[in-house]
Amino acid sequence: MAAQLIKLAHRFLCILLCSLYLCCVTPAADASKPADVAPASDLYYMKQTIGNACGTIAMLHSIGNNTEKLELAPDSFLTKFFAATQPMTPVERGAYLEQPPEDAPDIEEAHQAAGEKGDTAPPPAEEDVNLHFIAFVEHNGELWELDGRRAGPINHGKTQPDTFLADVARVTKDFIARTNSLQFN
Repeated sequence: MAAQLIKLAHRFLCILLCSLYLCCVTPAADASKPADVAPASDLYYMKQTIGNACGTIAMLHSIGNNTEKLELAPDSFLTKFFAATQPMTPVERGAYLEQPPEDAPDIEEAHQAAGEKGDTAPPPAEEDVNLHFIAFVEHNGELWELDGRRAGPINHGKTQPDTFLADVARVTKDFIARTNSLQFN
């Protein structure tokens, strides 16, 4: 049944956000090594410089690599944000998000306000947490793990739209195998 659901889901899936127990994400030693395949210059990646904003960063990674599929409103915050940050380095993108120019919308304020509306109080930005959001995207036929805390994007090999979900499941199973924690979503 799971294989049938994966085949059905691939028609609707272009991004996947995962919440993982921190000890299970790609080890820092692996993440600091250069990728076997250099990321394309148009792979959207940014550094996370705002504490406990991993969900926001994962969402921006996901949308930034799928703007043509998502049809963003021409005058929306996201359209303006990606237009402004596309030519920047990952570090500059993180800085722009944290300290936007005076005439730009402040996503950090929106992030905090949205977190306060939920059923669970968000942790303070400086609090250590043990869960973390990352994004997986298909870009130019490759499966990329995008985690703003890492040195850069991590390539997990070939993928295509009809195998994307199964390929992400393979990678996350590897993450899960590194721990005995039950804290997965």
